[in-house]
This record gives sequence, C-alpha cells and structure tokens, in this order.
Amino acid sequence: MKNNLLFYIVLTCTVLLASCGQQSKKVTHKYQDQPRVVYCKQIDTVLVKEAFYSFKEDVASYYNNQGYEKGSLPYYHNGFTKYVNSLIGNNASYNLVASEHSKKLARELKKHPEIWTIRDGETIPNLESSFLKCITKDIDDFPLKALITKVYQKGSISRENMLASYYKNVGKVHQDNSFSLFLALDTFYAHLGEETEKE
Repeated sequence: MKNNLLFYIVLTCTVLLASCGQQSKKVTHKYQDQPRVVYCKQIDTVLVKEAFYSFKEDVASYYNNQGYEKGSLPYYHNGFTKYVNSLIGNNASYNLVASEHSKKLARELKKHPEIWTIRDGETIPNLESSFLKCITKDIDDFPLKALITKVYQKGSISRENMLASYYKNVGKVHQDNSFSLFLALDTFYAHLGEETEKE
C-alpha cells in the first residue's frame, strides 16, 4: 500500500514538474485582452494575435520621436510611416525595433513552415498557403490585394512595387488588420526570424 502511494506521489510530482517546464518554454501572452485580429484558423490564432499587436507596438514605440500620445492614431501613423520609409531605404534595424517578446514570437512563427517559403535565399511569406490567402482576401485596398494576387499567378513580384504599395497604404495600418498582419509577416517577422537564428 505504501509503495503504491509513494508511486502515485512520485508520478504526480513528475507530471507537474514536466508541465511546469513546458509552460516556461511557451511565449507569454501580453495581448490576450485585445480583440481578435483575423478569422483564419490555419495556425494558432492566439499566436497570430500576439504577433500582430507586438509588431504594431514595437514599430510605433521605436519610431515615435515626435512625442505623440501612446496608442493614439498619430502615434501609429508616425511610427509606421517611418518604418516603411526605413524599408524603402533598406535600413530597417529589425533587432533594434523588436522587443524580446517579438523575437520569441518570430521563433514560434518559424515553427509553422507552411506559412514560409525561401526565394533567392530569403525567407518570405508563402503566398500559396491557405493561411496567407485567408489574410490577403480580407485586405481592404483593392489595388494592394490585386498586386498580391499577381504573386499567386506569377510567383514573383518586384520588392520595390510591394514597398511602394505599403507606403501608399501606410495610413490604413491601424484600420486594416489583414494588411497590418501581412505587413508584419512580410517585412518584420520573416527578417527578424533570420536575424534571431543568427544570434
């Protein structure tokens, strides 16, 4: 009887310790109280929501040198205008912009190979994946959506054309969640993931 009781105590402690170890490896959820971002169920919607809000906050915070009130529309607009300008100038510093939270999220997103592809040695969103198709179909700006559709048909697109479209639509980042999420995956997490792997 004592042996059985001891066995169950040891087993319970082992299970508890193992689950604690797994919990510590997971990314904490800083934005769990925020509204849902997109209704695409192909990958973990909680992870997508965390990535979305962390990206927006990192970019707006890093580029906010005008003293706009945190969370205000000018705060985000100013941040994203400067961010897209840095992309066009090819001088975006992903590791400086990204919080530790975003870096962890980048590693988690990389665990979903179905949303990434390698083209010319660069990691980019896999525009053939059902997840990316789900995101892009809900982008409000029709010309931007059409440009992305060309990617499906031709399999390639000029980076300059894409960045020009991002710049033209930068004012919609705060209103169009699908566009903002696509921007995050294409210009931030894809590159951040590569940088984090090199560290």
